[in-house]
Amino acid sequence: MDKFEKWLKTLKVVPTIISLRKKADIIMQAEFQKSYSTLKELSPAQMETINILTKSIVEKFLNDPILYLKSKADRKSLGNYLDMTRNLFNLDKDEDDI
Repeated sequence: MDKFEKWLKTLKVVPTIISLRKKADIIMQAEFQKSYSTLKELSPAQMETINILTKSIVEKFLNDPILYLKSKADRKSLGNYLDMTRNLFNLDKDEDDI
């Protein structure tokens, strides 16, 4: 299988990866807003540092599941892996319910 074919197959995982990142971002923002009353005393630079730290933690947390999904892209059972991920992370739930 050439690189293009392999890349083409990984496109099947993109919607799930986008949903996973979107949900993580929504949760991060919601939790940040919950803590805003405590954090409002911080300087803009300190707030930005916390924001960068939080995003970094989320990215590191999501990295392994994303790499795993991409590694399964050429399998016939990819649909099972995508369904399992969508269920495990509850990705088909409405954003208002997060």
